[in-house]
Amino acid sequence: MTGVDGAWAITKVRVDTEPVNDREGFERLVVTPNRIAIEPAGIEFSVNQSTSRSAVLESRSQIFFAEYFTRDGELTFELSRPAFNEKVRLSAEK
Repeated sequence: MTGVDGAWAITKVRVDTEPVNDREGFERLVVTPNRIAIEPAGIEFSVNQSTSRSAVLESRSQIFFAEYFTRDGELTFELSRPAFNEKVRLSAEK
């Protein structure tokens, strides 16, 4: 994924439009060109394809779509799965 490599501290989690107050396990988002991990939850994604604002990810044989952007030092990362009508949005900062 372009321009967002590194470890990011997760500051907010939303499922659909609702904030998640208990972010246990969602402390860090670690991004490399070929892998994304949510730590310490142990959720890992391999990057199958990516552009400067989106990616196709795979985890445990499930396909996810991600959109992401940075603004003012904050990363917004949104995951969705075609089979489910749910979106997870993470906000993080370095």
